[in-house]
Amino acid sequence: MVLLRLSFRLVGIVSTLILVRLLSPDDFGLFGLVTGASAVLDTLSQLSLQIALLRMREPSRAHYDTAWTLGLLRALLFGLMLAAGATFLADFVHDGRLQAICYALAAIIFLQGFENIQLVEYQREFRYDKVFLYQLVGKLAGFVIGLAAAYLLRNYWALVIGTAAQRLIVIPMGYSMRPYRPRFDLSEWRHFFHFSKWLMVTNALWVVDGSMIMFVLGRIVGASGIGLYQIANQIGSLPASEIGAPIRDPAAAGYARAVNSPDLMRQSFLENLSLLVAVVMPLSLGIAVMADPITSIFLGEKWAAAAPIMAYCALFALFDAIAHFPGALYIVLDRQKALVYVLAVTLAIRVPAVIIAAKMGGMTGAMIALTASAFINMFIWNGFVPAVINLKASDIFRDTWRSILAGAVMTTAVYLMMNIFPVSHYFPALVRFVTIALAGGVVLLVVQFSLWMISGRPHSAESMVLNLTTKLLRRLNFGGAGGTQPG
Repeated sequence: MVLLRLSFRLVGIVSTLILVRLLSPDDFGLFGLVTGASAVLDTLSQLSLQIALLRMREPSRAHYDTAWTLGLLRALLFGLMLAAGATFLADFVHDGRLQAICYALAAIIFLQGFENIQLVEYQREFRYDKVFLYQLVGKLAGFVIGLAAAYLLRNYWALVIGTAAQRLIVIPMGYSMRPYRPRFDLSEWRHFFHFSKWLMVTNALWVVDGSMIMFVLGRIVGASGIGLYQIANQIGSLPASEIGAPIRDPAAAGYARAVNSPDLMRQSFLENLSLLVAVVMPLSLGIAVMADPITSIFLGEKWAAAAPIMAYCALFALFDAIAHFPGALYIVLDRQKALVYVLAVTLAIRVPAVIIAAKMGGMTGAMIALTASAFINMFIWNGFVPAVINLKASDIFRDTWRSILAGAVMTTAVYLMMNIFPVSHYFPALVRFVTIALAGGVVLLVVQFSLWMISGRPHSAESMVLNLTTKLLRRLNFGGAGGTQPG
């Protein structure tokens, strides 16, 4: 699933690298402000219908029809709210162009409400290959159509058109993959409301957490600054969003199956968290320490101001991914009330810190405060985990210390190499970047697996990676010279 998601994200990276040459920071900023407002409404109106279906032992036809109907009504309300807020958003940032973008995105959101709810069955069956095939088709459609629109239009409407293609083209595909004829039905609404009532409070807090930085920066630096942040965050958060998220999704489905076995759930949580730290941490640290060459080589000189922001975004996304990783446990165990308390405490720290820092230090100050709060949140969120599944903090440290130490050694080595080997006529920027990145990877692997062998080769993230690599090579028929390996 992670490999499929990486392929999925590769399309996004290529698209971004081309689009930044065709569009301006102002274009990305305008679209980013509207999608930021859309994310606020999306989170506020989220009913977590798929999670509720995942928790059911055997959902009935009435459950699916009710979930589909609620989803469509939510999409209608969501779209109307976004359209109604178009004038306010345009006045807030003093840019009338935002209104038309809001109306277009509102229509896209409503049409997306017709999506096939029975696709959640693939998650219940652990068929994540089907889930990401579905998403990959949408991404490819958005990629091709969005780039064609950018080449022809050279403005923010290309981003709107690409989004419409990505979200809408796959809807008929979903019904062909999983035949289902939806019916309007609200007979099981009480079941979904019982599950979602605390999540609706949680979602309101997530709105503040996820959208605060966008609107704080929008007020201080305007659309151009938002554009810089959007691109910097898109690249800086790649490991956390494209590897961390795929680990969380099947982990939640696994927790739901192990809900009556605390020992199995505890073991599963430790394995998933250690894998997250082992894979995401070195990639995020690598982006942070090499933000300058990444920006100059892949984005171009007009995006030079995004480099320091990218470094902070990489660290912020890493810390937040680790902090929020236990969230699925609270939901699966029906501890949403405790989740609300934990989120409220962390926001009580983050919100005033970011606002004060933004007023004092502008965008840089806001990013420093955001990153520092994410670091503190790691300890707060994971500090509450022992109370949920009777887990010791020492258990978490035992399974992650090798990855933390290896990541620190790798970051130090990469930093020293960047200072020892500057760009020159004999060492061009791209060659230097690739060479140092590969050398850093070698350092990481040597340190990580040396520590693992010294520790007695325990069952851990290292052994999981080795097992996954072996299985992948066998599937690619690299395991032997003759015969075909079973799929």
